[in-house]
Amino acid sequence: MESVYTEIVKALLFEIPSQFHSAALILIEEGRADEAIECYEKALQLDPKYLKALNNLGVLYKRQGRMREAKNVYLKAIKHDPSFSEAHNNLGNLLQLENDLKGAEECFRQAIFLNTNYVDAYNSLGAVLQAKGDIESAYIYYKKALVIDKKNEVTLNNLGNIQSILGKKVAALNYFRRALKYFPTMSEAYYNRGNIFREQGKLNRARLNYMKAVKFTSEFFDAYKKLYEVSVELGRKDDVKKYRVKLLALRKIRSK
Repeated sequence: MESVYTEIVKALLFEIPSQFHSAALILIEEGRADEAIECYEKALQLDPKYLKALNNLGVLYKRQGRMREAKNVYLKAIKHDPSFSEAHNNLGNLLQLENDLKGAEECFRQAIFLNTNYVDAYNSLGAVLQAKGDIESAYIYYKKALVIDKKNEVTLNNLGNIQSILGKKVAALNYFRRALKYFPTMSEAYYNRGNIFREQGKLNRARLNYMKAVKFTSEFFDAYKKLYEVSVELGRKDDVKKYRVKLLALRKIRSK
């Protein structure tokens, strides 16, 4: 706690943008997003071209659903430095959420052009192409990401999904297993693995994987929905009641 105040005091006394940035990073780790946003905004008052602050502020705005503000700061970062690949990638992620797949694809391709080893951008581009139905191209970009980082859990999970779509369930399970080896708390990989086990009629194994998914992501709606459905199929009446209540609670949260 003292370290946060130390950084803020230094920032206020000496008007150093980097001190506000350092304080913001600590606040983010502590889950104090609103205060972190204030620090980034103060850093940018002192230095409007502070790229790290602009980019990180955009990430926080996006997490809070403040999409217009996030887009504005990403665009400012790109205006100040057109070679800032991370801002291109983050802008692309935001555009994809807005269903602007063409704009998102352009951003991801630009990010890769600027940084040919940018794993996140390869995965992002693959996801957009997958959403557009171009499975073959998506697979190519996921594989390129894997060449750069063979232990990247997002890449491995994406490749698992592609293999599952293609009906190659054994290969898909292998990718999910590898993802979980490197990132044992990856809810998405447990969820995807559970879906394959369910398709194969292995309901108990599916249930265990869905349970792992919600253990590590407590508000994973789709995983709770699958747990409810599998509990019905298995005749687990107590679990059916429990997951019905949880789903109703999550629906209320989502509707706010």
